[in-house]
Amino acid sequence: MTKTASTKFTIDEVRNFWDKVSSIYDSINAKLGYIHTQRFEKTLEYGHINPGQTILNIWSRTGNLIPFLRRTSGLIVYNREVSPAMIAIASQKYPSENFEPTNLENFKEFDDNTFDRIISLETLEHTPKPMVFLSELRRVLKPNGLLIMSSPPKGMEVGLKVYGLFFKNHGEGPHNFYWPSEVKKWKNGQD
Repeated sequence: MTKTASTKFTIDEVRNFWDKVSSIYDSINAKLGYIHTQRFEKTLEYGHINPGQTILNIWSRTGNLIPFLRRTSGLIVYNREVSPAMIAIASQKYPSENFEPTNLENFKEFDDNTFDRIISLETLEHTPKPMVFLSELRRVLKPNGLLIMSSPPKGMEVGLKVYGLFFKNHGEGPHNFYWPSEVKKWKNGQD
């Protein structure tokens, strides 16, 4: 792991934060409207989601991506989430869906080359070991699969602090934003 990819927080700290804000997560994001849901729309637009694909929705939170994915029939979707409180909310909202806990470090329940698509929206910045996380995603993604990822750029730190001064939000909790160029280097194996 490079200096830029190291974090000073643990998965337990991440889990505890999201458990604490789980009760307000949906109501806060509902007020954001398209600012929040655009990531789901763009996932469908650019993700080439087709019937019959096997999808890993990593860090599924309260399941807000589910209605967007279910526009395509025949998908096999595995939802993995860090926060037990978020899993409980998602399971109530979507009782026929599969929601299970994850630590973002290993997906040993899945064989190599399992998924046609992996969807990781706003997850990388909360991952204590981002290189381990990305390595596991690569392992379980099929050779011709597609990783669909969104993550705020490092420059958003200031904007996030200003936004928090004027508007109620759930906060980000433990995180480390990265520059896109930094993440692309990791993808290409340049540490």
